[in-house]
Amino acid sequence: MSKLQRVRALELAPELFGDVSQKLVAAWRARASKEYPSDLRAAAGPVRYTLLAALCGPSRKRIPYRRSRQMNAVG
Repeated sequence: MSKLQRVRALELAPELFGDVSQKLVAAWRARASKEYPSDLRAAAGPVRYTLLAALCGPSRKRIPYRRSRQMNAVG
């Protein structure tokens, strides 16, 4: 399964962060991309899922290698 297929399999709604500022979503994405997979796993469920959704949701067309490694390690 390709990286893009894995992200699509999450079926994140396009309007998932529609009521949240893009600046905040960008901050969540930046935080998630800097976290170690073990730190993401240790985070409380709502925090972990929010960070992973921010990491995977906005950029569905191109997923860098680091993101795919994080997704594999967490899930």
